[in-house]
Amino acid sequence: IYQAGDNIDLTIVQDGENNKITGSGGRAIVSGNSTSTTFTQTGDNNQVWSYMSAGNGQQTITQTGNTNYAIVDCHGNNCSATIIQNGNNNAANLEFGNGGDYDNTGTITQDGDYNTAGTEINGDDNTVVMDQDGDYNSIGGITSAAATGDNNVLSITQNGDYMTFEGHLIGSNNNLTSFQGGGANSSFIRVSTVGSNNT
Repeated sequence: IYQAGDNIDLTIVQDGENNKITGSGGRAIVSGNSTSTTFTQTGDNNQVWSYMSAGNGQQTITQTGNTNYAIVDCHGNNCSATIIQNGNNNAANLEFGNGGDYDNTGTITQDGDYNTAGTEINGDDNTVVMDQDGDYNSIGGITSAAATGDNNVLSITQNGDYMTFEGHLIGSNNNLTSFQGGGANSSFIRVSTVGSNNT
């Protein structure tokens, strides 16, 4: 997949079997402003690797069951990216900005099984929400893939099983909320901040 131009409206649905959405250089590329892309994979081996270079770009990836795996890399302002994985081996990653992009919104939702999620933020006024329900869990890294910039908002929720969250914030006026529950006894959270007025 290689789409270049403004006002793209792209929908791809894959029902079952080995699935896979990639493009030039191993990733599906969508380049242009005011784009809308939807990738839906229902069951089996799944996999998406998407790169958006867009202002006002929107992308939704839904993977329902089986091996899963999704990466969304978005560069531009007012970008919105959503990854939904319902069960099985999971793994998801969001990346926003490589030159100080701002006002981006990202959501990762994983329901059950091996889980794992990460995000890399470079810019200001971004919002990221991650929600993992049950099984092996794990989000982030303390020394890599930091959130870099100001006025970013991160919300992390993990319910049950092996739960772990490590985060690294660089910048000022950032806000991080993390909750781990579900009655499990193996919670671990570690956060490092560099900057002023972080909460």
